[in-house]
Amino acid sequence: MREELEQSDGRLRFLEHATRYATVHIDAHELFREAWSDGRPLGTQAASVFRDSCTALLLCGRMAVLVLAALTPWMGVAAVVVVPTWLIWHWCRRERLVTVEVRKV
Repeated sequence: MREELEQSDGRLRFLEHATRYATVHIDAHELFREAWSDGRPLGTQAASVFRDSCTALLLCGRMAVLVLAALTPWMGVAAVVVVPTWLIWHWCRRERLVTVEVRKV
């Protein structure tokens, strides 16, 4: 009986310890306010949404320019490595095909 009680106490301590690390805390809040809920006239809301859309488009364009700027040096490295490798591979393959054709005749 004493052994079962100790096992139960040990199991209870284990479960309390395990649930202490299993607790999840969620902090939820609204990221964007609804465009139609602020009471402004439709024209004002449309202008605001259009301005926000243009801002997002410009930001996307800026990011594309930055990505291209980051990739430009790598394109040079790729050209120096890939182009000669492809030319050598293509030349060796062509030589092998010519050799096979000569043997057939």
